[in-house]
Amino acid sequence: MEYPGSWRILEASLAVSELDRPQVVWEFLVHQGLVRDAPGDSDMFINLVRKETDHGPITGFSVSKRIAIALEDVGIILPTVNVPDPWAKIAKERARKYY
Repeated sequence: MEYPGSWRILEASLAVSELDRPQVVWEFLVHQGLVRDAPGDSDMFINLVRKETDHGPITGFSVSKRIAIALEDVGIILPTVNVPDPWAKIAKERARKYY
């Protein structure tokens, strides 16, 4: 797992989310302005989450980091994801207000 002190807001937001509820997580990411919300994007996200969570814990990056990388690879993240959020301090606060 990567060092949580190096997280950006996207990885942090995914880390504090309930990935077993991908539609709710998607809505949370959209609400924060972290991802594009074009037709098909939410389905792509849900499929990415299921794929990565099915792998379970593996040596290397956390599930949230792997999902963040996959979102970046498919091009649906927005520039706002580059905000540093060590230890998910911002994401935790936003999640409390959202959920």
